[in-house]
Amino acid sequence: VNTSVKTLKLRYNPLLDEGTKALAEMLGGSGAINTTLEHVDLSVCNIQPVGAKHLAQAMNVNTSVKTLKLSSNPLHDEGMKALAGMLGGSDGTVNTTLEHVELEECKIGSVGAKHLAQAMCMNTSVKTLQIRRNPLGDEGAKAITEMFGGSSGHLNTTLE
Repeated sequence: VNTSVKTLKLRYNPLLDEGTKALAEMLGGSGAINTTLEHVDLSVCNIQPVGAKHLAQAMNVNTSVKTLKLSSNPLHDEGMKALAGMLGGSDGTVNTTLEHVELEECKIGSVGAKHLAQAMCMNTSVKTLQIRRNPLGDEGAKAITEMFGGSSGHLNTTLE
């Protein structure tokens, strides 16, 4: 088990669902969980909704990753729903380690934005959330805007 690497950058590697599942096992699987990684950059890795589900399950138990970059992956609303469950699930599951999450250009629509907004109202550890260049639509943008009323003002969100 790794005890020294703190940053993992896999940008531009086509992990797809299978590769994301293998990575998720390392981050929070049933075997030896990595407890030293603090920054994970998986931008532009073609992670799709199924891969996002694997990653969300891993991050539910991971207690070391503080930064998670998933920009430019086709997560869509389904993938965002899985990640939202990890960020602040209705079952009370909340990742309390993540502080910085990047979800730019992830094809998150209004449904995904609503899930994200609900989750972030329950999450107090994420300080920075970047979700620009997503087709949130009017309803999604409204949900994100209303989120600030329930998030205790701890969150810095970048919208464009």
